[in-house]
Amino acid sequence: MGNPWLDHLKKVRKANPNLSVPELAKLAKKTYKSISKTVGCVTKKSRKSKKSRKSRKSRKSRKSRKSRKSRK
Repeated sequence: MGNPWLDHLKKVRKANPNLSVPELAKLAKKTYKSISKTVGCVTKKSRKSKKSRKSRKSRKSRKSRKSRKSRK
């Protein structure tokens, strides 16, 4: 039991061995019915809230390179 789409594609390929892969996909798309697993499965994933960054000092409040050199 693998991927349901690939399993369906294999069945269509066996029934139509002379078709190319893109043609097989188009044909399989028409007959494929997706299986939704709603029992015991959460359909929506909850997103965690992003942590906000701490504010950084602005460029003006940082000491300039020259002033740091002069202190040494």
